[in-house]
Amino acid sequence: MRLLIEIILAAALIGLAWSKSFKEWASEVPVIGPHLTAPAQVPVQSVKGPADRPTDNKPKSFTGHIIYVDEQGKSYWLDAKGARHYER
Repeated sequence: MRLLIEIILAAALIGLAWSKSFKEWASEVPVIGPHLTAPAQVPVQSVKGPADRPTDNKPKSFTGHIIYVDEQGKSYWLDAKGARHYER
């Protein structure tokens, strides 16, 4: 019995898709409320102004690390574990 229902259901889906694609069927479904509509797309602005500049102006070493200076004036950078590595 279950096999018969599955065959009928598959035949019905094939019959519906024979004349129109499912994308066309879905586009004809009416929208019920405003909360189901697609959100308005806002254009992305690519112009950068003075407010878009990074605030971190610390010098970077040749490896890309941020260079810090300790109390004695020695330069160092921190690894992922927070260990200091002094510059030579």
